[in-house]
Amino acid sequence: MRKRIVLNRELDDWIDRATQGVDINIIAINDIIAQQAGLLPYVHGDPLDRIIIATAVHYSTLLVSLDTKFPSYDVLQTKLINE
Repeated sequence: MRKRIVLNRELDDWIDRATQGVDINIIAINDIIAQQAGLLPYVHGDPLDRIIIATAVHYSTLLVSLDTKFPSYDVLQTKLINE
């Protein structure tokens, strides 16, 4: 069973509160990231995870995740964390 986040308020209010006072940037998905996600090897079937991967690659940043499939992407800098 997947653990899902349940929000107790409207999404925009939740995002405002979650990012207030911390150094977090909200990154928009652009056409380049969308194309990169579509061109990734088909290791991960979840399109949202492929967008996360493409975004990390586009911005040349480390992606920290519990997802064991992410390290299969050679183009991605990953750090797998334990639950």
